[in-house]
Amino acid sequence: MFYFVIFIQTAINTGVGIGAILLAGECLQIMYSNLSPSGSLKLYEFIAMVTVVMIALSQIPTFHSLRHLNFASIVLSLGYTFLVVGACIHAGLSKNAPHKDYSLESSSSSRVFSAFTSISIIAAIFGNGILPEIQATLAPPATGKMFKGLLMCYSVILVTFYSASVSGFWAFGNKSNSNILKSLMPDDGPSLAPTIVIGLAVIFVLLQLLAIGLVYSQVAYEIMEKQSADVNQGMFSKRNLIPRLILRTLYVIFCGFMAAMLPFLVTSMV
Repeated sequence: MFYFVIFIQTAINTGVGIGAILLAGECLQIMYSNLSPSGSLKLYEFIAMVTVVMIALSQIPTFHSLRHLNFASIVLSLGYTFLVVGACIHAGLSKNAPHKDYSLESSSSSRVFSAFTSISIIAAIFGNGILPEIQATLAPPATGKMFKGLLMCYSVILVTFYSASVSGFWAFGNKSNSNILKSLMPDDGPSLAPTIVIGLAVIFVLLQLLAIGLVYSQVAYEIMEKQSADVNQGMFSKRNLIPRLILRTLYVIFCGFMAAMLPFLVTSMV
């Protein structure tokens, strides 16, 4: 059972890491297409750029080293949500507001697929694959501290997730894109929100995705380095530094490769 839980936890966290790299690449592509509409760069090239940045950031040695990054992540989440909600309200009230259709899909299979997609999104939002690592860093007794931490965590989720979801659905109906920034910048019309707002939102979510990728990768790093590291030597000793550099780099390259493959796989399945 222990190894099964570790496998599931690692798979979830790796999936989050892959998704973070993919979405960060999409954010860069949105910025690029807005600045250079006729540019030739493709999504996989932006994914490669994000992967290189993630390789550099992955060398932050321990989970505890990310505490300031976690705080910045909360601030970025709140800032992004504020901008997106404001942009959706602006888009919904503008003269170029898109037609809103709040009905469900006509096909029963599409409704079932959408229902399971929604369940998976909610499970990903409220399920946290790094809770064991967080609890392991707390001084005993950890129960009360974990409860306070979870209360704050889910409060932030309620504010950010549901406000963005409701405002996006109100503004665009069932045609709302999973990446709401794409709905705010349609291909066949003018931008539905001020450029500065969309630009800031893209920057906020890009930085947030880098933080998410770093935090959720720590579980894989811990598993790998339990086997490769020598606890009797320093964290920055040559014996521990070189394996850490190699293993973390290979892991991020794997996540980046999978992130680059996903758009092609989805396209081939459609």
